[in-house]
Formats: sequence, C-alpha cells, structure tokens
Amino acid sequence: MKAGAADASLIIVALPEIEPAALTVGRIHDLNSKVPILARAHGVAEAERLGAVGVTEVIQPEVEASATLIRHTLNWFGVPKDRVLDYVQQYRQSMETKRHAS
Repeated sequence: MKAGAADASLIIVALPEIEPAALTVGRIHDLNSKVPILARAHGVAEAERLGAVGVTEVIQPEVEASATLIRHTLNWFGVPKDRVLDYVQQYRQSMETKRHAS
C-alpha cells in the first residue's frame, strides 16, 4: 500500500462494499498490526464481518442517522442538552450491544 499504512497512527476504511473493505483491513494489519482502524458498515452483518477482521471501531451510518434524528427531536421538544446527550449515548450503546448479541 502506498498510502502510508505502515507508519499511520490511525486508518479509516470507508469502502462501499464489505469484501474489499475486509481485504483492505487484512492488508493494513499485515503492514501495521497495531494501528487503530475505524470503518463504515451498512448493517449488522457487515459490522460483524469488519469486527472479525480486526477493525477497532465500526460506524454504521443508519445508527448515526437515527441518533441525529433523536437528538434533533428531543431538542425540538426542549429536552435539556445533557439529557439529550445521555439518551443518545444510551441509544448508541444499546445498538452496539444488540450488534454483539446477534
């Protein structure tokens, strides 16, 4: 890889298809086994696949879009910011727990 993966301190993988993303993560690990990798996945199965190949953190656009909708809705109704942030954090944690349980 010519992108500097061997010396990188963080890598983001945001490829649209799961198999090229998983292969990329594998190649990155061959070059730099300690680098943290953030990756995008569209669904639970993709998130699990990326987790299995060593991605440090998986971001799911649908979960993040839902979190944003929740945040805007609660703000609209005047819920205090600290409660909104707590609720969104709980939502994300529940989705993460759900992903690991499947």
